[in-house]
Amino acid sequence: MAPVQGIAYAELNADAVKVSTESESAAAAERVAALLKRPLTPGAAVQIALLNNRGLQASYNELGISEAQYVQASLPPSPRFGFNQLVGDLEVEITRQLVGNVLALATLPARSEIAQARYRAAQIRAAEATLTLAAETRKQFYRAVAANEQVNLIMQTHGSAGDAEVSEARMKLRIERERLARLMGQWDDVDYRLPLHVPSLPARIRSVREAEEQALQRRLDLRVAKLELDALAKSLGLTQATRFVSAFDLAAQNRYKSTEKDSADSVSKTKTITNGFVATIEIPLFDFGQARVAEAEQRYLQAANRLAEMAVNARSEAREAYHAYRGTYEIARAHQKRNAPTGGLAGIQAGAKMIDQAAAPPEPAPDMQEWMSHNIKAIEARRDFWIADTELTALGSGTRTNGGLGSLGGPQI
Repeated sequence: MAPVQGIAYAELNADAVKVSTESESAAAAERVAALLKRPLTPGAAVQIALLNNRGLQASYNELGISEAQYVQASLPPSPRFGFNQLVGDLEVEITRQLVGNVLALATLPARSEIAQARYRAAQIRAAEATLTLAAETRKQFYRAVAANEQVNLIMQTHGSAGDAEVSEARMKLRIERERLARLMGQWDDVDYRLPLHVPSLPARIRSVREAEEQALQRRLDLRVAKLELDALAKSLGLTQATRFVSAFDLAAQNRYKSTEKDSADSVSKTKTITNGFVATIEIPLFDFGQARVAEAEQRYLQAANRLAEMAVNARSEAREAYHAYRGTYEIARAHQKRNAPTGGLAGIQAGAKMIDQAAAPPEPAPDMQEWMSHNIKAIEARRDFWIADTELTALGSGTRTNGGLGSLGGPQI
């Protein structure tokens, strides 16, 4: 877990924990409970997900399986013991064999290197799963906060006069909260507290060059592909080296034979013990290993082509994500600069006070309705920017999220 934890801390400033014992589970639950007592932040939501999401723990179990396979591939092949006994009327023959796979022993260093490369790739994939969950959680956090802010805005504007609008907004908020709770691994409907407002826009945004450089230098999927290509290159070399011999077993053999001879006067016994070796070699006689070599070559070339494709696409994908990032920033700034026709928050508060004091609450005035519509769009624009910011950051590390902007577009897992 050390590489996974290092990547998670560097990218997320959060702890990745593999929960394997009851004490570790209790410690994680205690930490989650402490985080849920305070108003939720993006970082807190991500940390809860890393501690509590069972799907992520399953990814860590997969890493443990890969580690066990690496250890097994690094050990010498186990010998096999054979025993054979033949009994006749006057004869007993016992044969014992100790069989070892000579080919497996000779190729142990090469096979260990292949397993190590695949194990390193499994570590990076576990880190990738960690960053993917973190990105999905952060995006869903912004969706939930935006829905919460919209509910508060509609309640402040309409009061009890806009039952349909309030009901719809509350429905969307409940859905977004459930999706966030699901990513955080919550078993029941925890009444966690969300911020009242989507975060403000940053004063400065990243450049397209920064996005491209990040995509080429830090992408985990490229690192995984390189490690898998390295493993396939070693596997191809091993296949070529053993193309003429598929299996080679060597057995140390001990044979004991007892024979009785019955004559008229007496019974005589003779015992003989012989030792020797038996070698078994499997030779691919019909194609001399060409099919195995051809398959290994095609697997290597397939991986090389996929890696080249990923490298070609990396910069384009970074630019595509950057266009969404910068575009949503400009849209949100345009909404931010626009002046509310009723005088901003003070005006809406005054309007809400007037509605509360009326005996029969009137419908909102046209300018009030326009003010609310503009502010809902401004909330959605800020939400979309922070989702695009999360996607750009995730793509820079090679993490592929479900994508999609807007409310009710959250993950369905």
